[in-house]
Amino acid sequence: MELGTEISIKLKKTIKKQLQSLGCYIDDELPEYIMVMIANKRTRDQMIDDLNLFLNDEAEKFVAWLTLVLERIQKAMDVPDIDTLMDEDNTKELKKSKNDDEKKSKNKKKIKDDKAKRKFKEKNRK
Repeated sequence: MELGTEISIKLKKTIKKQLQSLGCYIDDELPEYIMVMIANKRTRDQMIDDLNLFLNDEAEKFVAWLTLVLERIQKAMDVPDIDTLMDEDNTKELKKSKNDDEKKSKNKKKIKDDKAKRKFKEKNRK
């Protein structure tokens, strides 16, 4: 089963369950109608207007819930692909490695400078 199909089936079941919890479940046609509205990218106001006939006072509440669910699905789908993630991880690793190298280089230089100072002081004492 394709992922998009699986998500659609789960969404339809969730819609049916929500309609039942609102005491507005009528038949299998209403969840299907809602899925068609989603597919046709109806606006929030359009959905409320269309669903008022079936849900009465609960239409606005239902559409608010549906909008939240759809936003969460969209957010989950906006995850970058694996190549992008790997590039980001590699970039972070390269930056970290570069920073580590710079720190080591600074430490070596500091040690070298400290040795030179000590030699200079010892030479001037004699």
